Amino acid sequence: MSLLPLSSLLADLVAISTANPPGGEEAIAIFLRRMLAGQGLASALHPLSEGRASLYAEIPGRNPGSLILTGHLDTVPPSPNWSFPPFQVSEQDGRLFGLGTADMKGGVVMLLEGFCQVARRGLPLYTLKLMLTADEEGDFGGAKSIQRAGLAEDALFALVAEATNGRTMVGERGLFWPRLHFQGKEAHGSTPSQGINAIEAASRTLTPLLEWARSLPPVALFGPPTLNPGWIEGGRQPNIVAESCHLDLDFRYGEEREKEDFVGRMEELGHSSLAGIRFHWETCKAVKSFYTPPDDPWVIALLEAEKAVKNDVEKPGVVSYCTDLPLLFPKSVPPCVVFGPGDIHQAHQPDEYLSLASLEESSQVLTRFLLETLCP
Repeated sequence: MSLLPLSSLLADLVAISTANPPGGEEAIAIFLRRMLAGQGLASALHPLSEGRASLYAEIPGRNPGSLILTGHLDTVPPSPNWSFPPFQVSEQDGRLFGLGTADMKGGVVMLLEGFCQVARRGLPLYTLKLMLTADEEGDFGGAKSIQRAGLAEDALFALVAEATNGRTMVGERGLFWPRLHFQGKEAHGSTPSQGINAIEAASRTLTPLLEWARSLPPVALFGPPTLNPGWIEGGRQPNIVAESCHLDLDFRYGEEREKEDFVGRMEELGHSSLAGIRFHWETCKAVKSFYTPPDDPWVIALLEAEKAVKNDVEKPGVVSYCTDLPLLFPKSVPPCVVFGPGDIHQAHQPDEYLSLASLEESSQVLTRFLLETLCP
């Protein structure tokens, strides 16, 4: 039986705008702090910047080490194409429409339910930590600040509540965003041979780099790496040879060696793209991949809870998107899973929704897992 009113709590969270930018997560963190206080639980705000904060709470355990439950409080801004009010939960045919229902205020509700259920049982075997972060949709600022505070250092296991349709996922692909800079020489457009065209150099780098990336073989559960050229800017006008060009790429991968190979190939092509070109690159964002073997005892325990609730269980997989988890553990990553209600394909979409059945079922699975592992 749920301790918290799941759908009404979700409606309360959706009603508090945390669209990032600007974020404004402090308001929702204060609301949740008061809610936890009503359950007799202490929590603390971890400020990030003006009007922005993460929330941290813990239930002390009897033994060293902790289990971490984490999720983010921010959402993307709503597009103008919504047919439902984005900051209000609208229920229709068992679906709860509202901004952030799937990504991931529904997951936050699931975490709160499990956390409060454990608190009712007294001291758990290990400390249970709740980390609800700001700025996941931006630069992972909340996760980084919590990591710098040392709050995740004793983790034995961590779960992030991103939308997986209630399926246990044991890994996530890495993300690497390089910005490539090409510097050439201006000349009149009628005499291009007198200049060095930075746009041409970028083209000579990008085309073979895309072909190379598409030829890479898949790696285990992660599948093949992907490369997307997401932004390009260069030149001044058609009758001037472009002196500069800048190119942003999005590379997703399963194993770190794939990133290293990609960097090597990118540098080789950039430096040899055009005679006289000056080339350099910088990292705009990087998030490591992670993978936990499905036979890990924590994963097995979660799968057993999933099977007990659903009478069935899907084989663990990996997610293609990024979460806060690698930012919480920049050096040594403990066993980790991604598990939460809702469909990730609803994320960042107009009329985003979460099914009430998914929220209730996922909450039952997580609560069962926590009670059986921490409060036997």
